[in-house]
Amino acid sequence: MAKRVPENRTPGDRTDRPRFVPSPRRSFPQFQLRPQWWNWTGLKRSIDQRVAKQGEATLSTDSVTGLRYFWLDGIFASLSDNILVSFIGVFVLAYGATNGQIGAMTAIANLFAVLALFPGASATDRSRNRKRLVLVTGGGIGRAFIIALAVLPLLGIGAQAAIWTIILINAVRSFMGSYANPAWTGIVADLVPADRRGRYFSERSFTMGIAALVVTSLGGVLIRQLNGAGGREFLGFQAAWVFAFAFGVLSTIAFSRIPDRGSAERQDPAQMKPLRAVLRGHPRFVAFLVGALVWNLSIQTAAPFFNIFLINELGGTVQTVGLTAGLTSVTGLVGLLFFGRRSDRNGSLSVIRESGILIPLLPVAWGFATATWHVYVIVAFAGFAWAGYNLANFNLLLELSPPEARARSVALYQTVVFTSAVAGPLLGGVLIDLISYRPVFMATGAGRLVGIVLFFLLIRSGKNLDIRRD
Repeated sequence: MAKRVPENRTPGDRTDRPRFVPSPRRSFPQFQLRPQWWNWTGLKRSIDQRVAKQGEATLSTDSVTGLRYFWLDGIFASLSDNILVSFIGVFVLAYGATNGQIGAMTAIANLFAVLALFPGASATDRSRNRKRLVLVTGGGIGRAFIIALAVLPLLGIGAQAAIWTIILINAVRSFMGSYANPAWTGIVADLVPADRRGRYFSERSFTMGIAALVVTSLGGVLIRQLNGAGGREFLGFQAAWVFAFAFGVLSTIAFSRIPDRGSAERQDPAQMKPLRAVLRGHPRFVAFLVGALVWNLSIQTAAPFFNIFLINELGGTVQTVGLTAGLTSVTGLVGLLFFGRRSDRNGSLSVIRESGILIPLLPVAWGFATATWHVYVIVAFAGFAWAGYNLANFNLLLELSPPEARARSVALYQTVVFTSAVAGPLLGGVLIDLISYRPVFMATGAGRLVGIVLFFLLIRSGKNLDIRRD
């Protein structure tokens, strides 16, 4: 008697197998503890399906692959960068650094970033392989220096020598990341379709925020538990830097899988218009630059000192720093969910308007904080507001920067940002030593308000560039 074939199946179909019989490839015990979304194939499929749903247009296989690996690059980069950003200030403080030295660390790193931008843009314009440029500089040399932080305590050098070594390592990393930035931005602009940037970047940033939440929360505990173990004062920091390096390597590997179709279409530098001539036709981008200068100067005057204030004035610990960073990530996830769709629907300027009103209030609230629980409330609002602002600001940079001179325009924008970031920490370190933390925090809140108001007054005055849906 012939075997009965179930409806909608054909003989020999792989699905013609009783459902209760496990696949031979999944019959081993370890698969019972390994759900499908944790498998590499399942993870890729999950990301690919998510990417495909973010817009109406059908994407090519190469485009989906690129967006998938860019998503994974972001997750691993977030793990690596959040360890460094959250704890390098505390690391140098553990060596006995002064407020001036902490401000100098940030200022010098930003100065090196400024020095790298236009050489990086020039290299991008000349290069026919932008991806290789990114992988060698920011993804390669820059991340290799992370391991130097882990080795530093083993050298047995004095505290002041160690402090200035950390400052130098941080500066080199900043130079390499900034050198790669124009090429990286060009790749991203070509990779992510304009009609899905809001949703794609918000959802990518959402997963990056989860990664940041996990790594910063666990990082503070790790450092606190391991420091001093076995007589090694900085063992916790060393472990954190090793993890940061490993995650950075995974990020570089993921980025290496992204196709860069624009590399073969680089313009001949000799035929390019001078940047000044290009900017005359893009007044809103010029307004974007002016607003960014005032805004970022106000931010950077106080930014390096919030965690230091938390430890020195409010009795916080390294673990407290990790918890506040984790809380910022949690509320940032909520902010991304709230602002992501709004960015695609209402436009980037609308999101900046909504989030930018909250941000000037944050340093003022720091000025009134008298207990660590006050800080938890402040950073909860900060994570939400900054999630929307950062998402919209990057999308606006891609929208406003002239396509025919994107590498140089991005370099100019980053130069404005980093120039204010060089002056800000130096000014902040001096002012805090003179008049203490709280008055400086409040003054920077006023500066942020001036910056956001100036930004909108200027950007509305430009008439010959229409911002989509705004």
